Amino acid sequence: RDGRGLGVFAKSAIKNGTFVVDYAGDVIASEALLERHPDAEPEYAFRVDDLLYIDGEDQGAGLHWSGRINHNALAPNLDFEVTAAPPRVRFTASRDIPKGEELSFDYG
Repeated sequence: RDGRGLGVFAKSAIKNGTFVVDYAGDVIASEALLERHPDAEPEYAFRVDDLLYIDGEDQGAGLHWSGRINHNALAPNLDFEVTAAPPRVRFTASRDIPKGEELSFDYG
């Protein structure tokens, strides 16, 4: 799979602009993120602002499927919007997505 993770695939067709998922994880301060991951860059942390992150790393409950959405810089099919109040990363379809297509976004 080209060095990527497990991936997430559309179980049915998704229309352009449709809400897909909120990124799931612990909302934590940047200092707490560094304490939680002292030896490596966290793989599943989404920056909300300068002070907050959503850490989707498995903390014993298993990684939510939103953390398995892979990167695609050339042809992503999801857009995301980050809001600080409430802390959220909201994914929507950036185009029509056919059933069976892998969901992806540009990590930036």
